[in-house]
Amino acid sequence: MGRLRFEVRQTYGRDRGPDELWASPQTFVLPAFECTLEEAGTWGLGFLRHPPRLSTGSPGVLQRVTVGAEEAKILAEFAVLTVEAERRDQLRAVSFHLDLESPVLWGLPFIGAEDSLQLTLAP
Repeated sequence: MGRLRFEVRQTYGRDRGPDELWASPQTFVLPAFECTLEEAGTWGLGFLRHPPRLSTGSPGVLQRVTVGAEEAKILAEFAVLTVEAERRDQLRAVSFHLDLESPVLWGLPFIGAEDSLQLTLAP
């Protein structure tokens, strides 16, 4: 769970506030497996826009976890920047502070090959 505080958000046109998504705390669901920054951004952005319903189930074996708490914060910041950059107001500069709770590791069920993973949870 994270809360954002924007210090600066400037555009080349009329300055508008940050995306309304940030008005309330958000759950950041980020990949903990090895992937490119672009892939992590795509996953993180998709989960921000369509958060999966998380509920505990039978414990499973995780094949590998390659992202630690520090990297998770960087990925969360990248997701925030992606949301703001995708808006149609020609972002010029942004500065924000992201307060994150301690990360929690969840194993989410995926199917497919590494280059075409699909989440099997309903959003």
